[in-house]
Amino acid sequence: MNNAPSSTFGLVVREIREELGLSQEALAMHAGLDRTFISLLERGRRQPSLSTILYLSFSLGVPPCLLISKVQERLPEAFMDHLQQTRSKAAGKVRDSA
Repeated sequence: MNNAPSSTFGLVVREIREELGLSQEALAMHAGLDRTFISLLERGRRQPSLSTILYLSFSLGVPPCLLISKVQERLPEAFMDHLQQTRSKAAGKVRDSA
Protein backbone atom coordinates (compact mmCIF):
# COMPACT_ATOMS: atom_id res chain seq x y z
CA MET A 1 0.00 0.00 0.00
CA ASN A 2 2.91 2.40 0.72
CA ASN A 3 3.86 2.64 -2.94
CA ALA A 4 0.31 3.26 -4.20
CA PRO A 5 0.87 6.99 -4.84
CA SER A 6 4.25 6.38 -6.51
CA SER A 7 2.93 3.62 -8.74
CA THR A 8 -0.14 5.64 -9.64
CA PHE A 9 1.96 8.73 -10.41
CA GLY A 10 4.11 6.63 -12.70
CA LEU A 11 1.09 5.29 -14.56
CA VAL A 12 -0.24 8.82 -15.08
CA VAL A 13 3.11 10.07 -16.41
CA ARG A 14 3.44 7.07 -18.74
CA GLU A 15 -0.09 7.51 -20.07
CA ILE A 16 0.39 11.20 -20.85
CA ARG A 17 3.87 10.60 -22.32
CA GLU A 18 2.55 7.87 -24.62
CA GLU A 19 -0.45 9.99 -25.67
CA LEU A 20 2.04 12.64 -26.76
CA GLY A 21 4.13 10.06 -28.61
CA LEU A 22 7.21 10.78 -26.53
CA SER A 23 9.84 8.22 -25.63
CA GLN A 24 11.20 8.08 -22.10
CA GLU A 25 14.45 9.42 -23.49
CA ALA A 26 12.76 12.43 -25.14
CA LEU A 27 10.82 13.26 -21.98
CA ALA A 28 13.95 12.92 -19.87
CA MET A 29 15.95 15.18 -22.15
CA HIS A 30 13.25 17.86 -22.21
CA ALA A 31 12.76 17.70 -18.43
CA GLY A 32 16.48 17.66 -17.66
CA LEU A 33 16.22 14.24 -16.01
CA ASP A 34 17.88 10.89 -16.62
CA ARG A 35 16.02 8.35 -18.76
CA THR A 36 16.59 5.70 -16.13
CA PHE A 37 14.92 7.95 -13.55
CA ILE A 38 11.88 8.34 -15.84
CA SER A 39 11.71 4.55 -16.12
CA LEU A 40 11.93 4.17 -12.34
CA LEU A 41 9.21 6.81 -11.83
CA GLU A 42 6.90 5.13 -14.32
CA ARG A 43 7.34 1.80 -12.55
CA GLY A 44 6.67 3.31 -9.13
CA ARG A 45 10.22 2.64 -7.94
CA ARG A 46 10.97 6.31 -7.21
CA GLN A 47 8.92 9.11 -5.71
CA PRO A 48 9.04 12.48 -7.47
CA SER A 49 10.11 15.62 -5.66
CA LEU A 50 8.13 18.82 -6.11
CA SER A 51 10.78 20.02 -8.58
CA THR A 52 10.46 16.80 -10.58
CA ILE A 53 6.67 17.17 -10.74
CA LEU A 54 7.11 20.73 -12.03
CA TYR A 55 9.73 19.71 -14.63
CA LEU A 56 7.59 16.82 -15.85
CA SER A 57 4.39 18.86 -16.03
CA PHE A 58 6.13 21.58 -18.05
CA SER A 59 7.69 18.99 -20.36
CA LEU A 60 4.37 17.18 -20.83
CA GLY A 61 2.50 20.45 -21.39
CA VAL A 62 0.07 19.93 -18.51
CA PRO A 63 -0.42 21.86 -15.27
CA PRO A 64 1.12 20.21 -12.19
CA CYS A 65 -2.32 20.13 -10.57
CA LEU A 66 -3.54 17.91 -13.42
CA LEU A 67 -0.87 15.32 -12.69
CA ILE A 68 -1.77 15.31 -8.99
CA SER A 69 -5.54 15.24 -9.56
CA LYS A 70 -5.20 12.31 -11.99
CA VAL A 71 -3.19 10.46 -9.34
CA GLN A 72 -5.78 11.20 -6.66
CA GLU A 73 -8.63 10.00 -8.92
CA ARG A 74 -6.89 6.68 -9.48
CA LEU A 75 -5.60 5.88 -6.02
CA PRO A 76 -7.09 2.69 -4.63
CA GLU A 77 -10.01 3.26 -2.30
CA ALA A 78 -8.17 1.43 0.49
CA PHE A 79 -5.34 3.97 0.31
CA MET A 80 -7.77 6.89 0.45
CA ASP A 81 -9.50 5.29 3.46
CA HIS A 82 -6.10 4.99 5.15
CA LEU A 83 -5.42 8.70 4.54
CA GLN A 84 -8.80 9.62 6.01
CA GLN A 85 -8.16 7.52 9.14
CA THR A 86 -4.73 9.07 9.58
CA ARG A 87 -6.23 12.54 9.27
CA SER A 88 -8.91 11.73 11.84
CA LYS A 89 -6.33 10.42 14.32
CA ALA A 90 -4.17 13.53 13.86
CA ALA A 91 -7.17 15.81 14.41
CA GLY A 92 -7.99 13.92 17.62
CA LYS A 93 -4.45 14.39 18.93
CA VAL A 94 -4.61 18.12 18.23
CA ARG A 95 -7.92 18.38 20.12
CA ASP A 96 -6.54 16.34 23.04
CA SER A 97 -3.47 18.54 23.39
CA ALA A 98 -5.44 21.81 23.33
